[in-house]
Amino acid sequence: MRRVSYRFRTMAALGAAASALLVAGAPATAAGLRVNVTGTSTKPKVGDRWTLTVAAPGAKSGKVRVDVLMGGKVVQTVANGEPLRGGKWSITQKWPGIAKGRTMVFRGTVTSGKRRGSGQLKVTVRG
Repeated sequence: MRRVSYRFRTMAALGAAASALLVAGAPATAAGLRVNVTGTSTKPKVGDRWTLTVAAPGAKSGKVRVDVLMGGKVVQTVANGEPLRGGKWSITQKWPGIAKGRTMVFRGTVTSGKRRGSGQLKVTVRG
């Protein structure tokens, strides 16, 4: 497997509620904390600006971890212990050419005090 560039690793954590076109990901609840993982699109094109947001409506603060999974295995951790601000964490990047044709799952986990929850979003990059 090819080494993944820093740009791709950073891009994998993409997110922020900057677009009105956000597509809802699958929310999950664990130990009472609901987490939503959303992206601008679930089928972005190479070169598109794309935003990934991890939101925990029941938490004002906490820590966020975002893992990128391919084939059910974690291939990259793009956020590990990043602060949750106002219940959200996000990043925006452009999709690099190396992502073309790949399907990946972004799994966001939020820990706030003793509560924890996770959610995920499946994304397939078009050429």
